[in-house]
Amino acid sequence: MDAAGDVFIADTGNNRVVKVTPSGVQTTVNTGSYTLNGPYGVAVDGAGDVFIADTNNSRVVKVTPVSGQTTVGSGLSNPQGVAVDGAGDVFIADTQNNQVVKVTTAGVQTTVASGLNNPQGVAVDGAGDVFIAD
Repeated sequence: MDAAGDVFIADTGNNRVVKVTPSGVQTTVNTGSYTLNGPYGVAVDGAGDVFIADTNNSRVVKVTPVSGQTTVGSGLSNPQGVAVDGAGDVFIADTQNNQVVKVTTAGVQTTVASGLNNPQGVAVDGAGDVFIAD
């Protein structure tokens, strides 16, 4: 959910992400030249940027209201969960690599947790604590 109360839904079977406004209006998030394949997780940061775990394409897509679309992270294998902290850092449940990675706003990627067993979800709270559905 973003600050305006819009809810974002990963519509996996239809290969899209849907935004639902508080008044119930539904629109598909425009991913530009990126064709999604089995999006599984979605998160939104304070600036309104949408992060999509594009699972079957083994990437995370960042969709910004102003500058378009980019790929976040590298070397991912079927990422399923994505979360964003207050600083804008992105946490990715890198499912088939059995790890959770963090990608900073500067693009630096580090491993937060490894040796997991197909982690599928990740969340981060206001204190920066990371929660992993392993």
